Amino acid sequence: VWCMALRCSKVDWEVMDWSRELAWAMASLKGRSGLALILRLAWQAFVYLIWQERNRRCFRGIQRTCNEVFVCLKNILCIRLCHKNVRLQTVQNAILVAWGVL
Repeated sequence: VWCMALRCSKVDWEVMDWSRELAWAMASLKGRSGLALILRLAWQAFVYLIWQERNRRCFRGIQRTCNEVFVCLKNILCIRLCHKNVRLQTVQNAILVAWGVL
């Protein structure tokens, strides 16, 4: 799911184990650019959805596909971006289209 999010954001990064991804996120998702904002929001939604999916599988015995989880991630991101008064001019239109914001 995180790999799909990075592809939408046009970020060329090979997804690794959890501790390396967390270290990468902490080091890379800083700044005030539109892309940094999108990636921070996507990371937050990703962590939430992974936790939610774990609970669905453990306690309810149901699971979603990666694509279903990714659609949820895109929806969360679009809602969060629409409710923020942010300038996204620094983000390429292709990235916003890929996320469904434009």
